[in-house]
Amino acid sequence: MKTRYICIAVLCLFPVTGAPAQTPASAPPALADLSRSLQDLAGKVSPSVVQIFVTGYASPDEEDRAATATRDPSTTLRVVPSNVEGRTANHAPSLTAPRRSGAIRGMSLKQVSRRLVFVAGSVCALALSASPTAFLSPARHFLYVAEPGIRNYVEYGGVGVLVYDMDAGHKFVKRIPTFAEVAGEQPENVKGVAASATTGRLFVSTIKRVAAIDLKTEQILWNRTYEGGADRLAVSPDGKILYVPSLEGPHWHAVDAATGDVLAKIVTDSGAHNTIYGPDGRYVYRAGLKMPKLLIADAASHKVVKEVGPFGNVVRPFTINGAETLCFVNVNDLLGFELGDMKTGNMLHRVEVTGYDK
Repeated sequence: MKTRYICIAVLCLFPVTGAPAQTPASAPPALADLSRSLQDLAGKVSPSVVQIFVTGYASPDEEDRAATATRDPSTTLRVVPSNVEGRTANHAPSLTAPRRSGAIRGMSLKQVSRRLVFVAGSVCALALSASPTAFLSPARHFLYVAEPGIRNYVEYGGVGVLVYDMDAGHKFVKRIPTFAEVAGEQPENVKGVAASATTGRLFVSTIKRVAAIDLKTEQILWNRTYEGGADRLAVSPDGKILYVPSLEGPHWHAVDAATGDVLAKIVTDSGAHNTIYGPDGRYVYRAGLKMPKLLIADAASHKVVKEVGPFGNVVRPFTINGAETLCFVNVNDLLGFELGDMKTGNMLHRVEVTGYDK
């Protein structure tokens, strides 16, 4: 038997969530079956790329000529989860809905094509209702530079957030305004910048304040000053909490990133300066200009739970590894760095660059 095959593949790059679309009572049984399968899938597969295949149409004349054929030319609607590259997963479950007798039989090829276009449109509508950004252009990568970053020298970039396109050779794109000039006052030099991909917010700290900027609207959501000023802040992985050091002062503030409200004040008397939020969100790492140790705070209680060091001098810029087991710290009077074990709290090694005079 000669059979025409019609295939529609709809790729939906989004989590299949939300309330399923309702199927009109007058919809053909085959479309109703597809709708039910999609609704069932919506509760089982998230996130994924979903491919919807409609195959196996045979015209009535061809079916008549193949009356003696042993294979039933029924149409099967298959909804198959696949991975993000669009290849069907090897062990992904499939949902099948065999065509009911008479659902497509008797339609012309043109009629069936129209029905399949309707199916594709319905699927796209379901996709967009679950994720309005599902079919936007591919992600782009931007570099955000908060100015003035060299003290308060405006000749190197003025005041604001400069945006560069990383995919186009770091070409300058635009400037996002931040702090307005005040007559008779010097600009505030920027001390820190942090961003959350989860909330789409950028946080800029100066010697006096912290501002939250919505990167979609480019509007300042809140602008708050804090006791003791501000220094190099950090944001939690979920974008909900900021740790803001006072300006080389005795304490840090834990701040609600949505509002700027202070949640806790953590006093260490260490000359608060640098901050890193751990990648799993459990710990916050803090260093001050008056202490040769790295302080580890529990992010839930905001209390210091461990110290690493002492190191050879006061801790300046530092970083940690992804497993949060090692720290690498710069210290005063050392061209190089020192290595600390964050499990035992001990300093492990000192790496010094030789051949240069101080």
